Amino acid sequence: MKTLIAALWHMTGVICAPLYWLLSILFLWGGMILNGEDKPEGLWAIWLVLILLVARFAPPVRKLGGRWVNVLGCAIFGLFALIVSVI
Repeated sequence: MKTLIAALWHMTGVICAPLYWLLSILFLWGGMILNGEDKPEGLWAIWLVLILLVARFAPPVRKLGGRWVNVLGCAIFGLFALIVSVI
């Protein structure tokens, strides 16, 4: 069971490493596109990317390690997309 959990965690880390940066670029791009409209979601997306980028270099977050930061960042992007789509 330990090896299965370790394998799943490794797989999640490998998938989320490039996905985090891809989502950062896409949310920044989408935020710039939506920024020209009257809705505030574009500005929210830009701020989310900037906050996650600055938080990535904060000392407490740096202690977590890259895999944790990537997985948590992808989860935050997913939650943001879910919340914005419901609003």
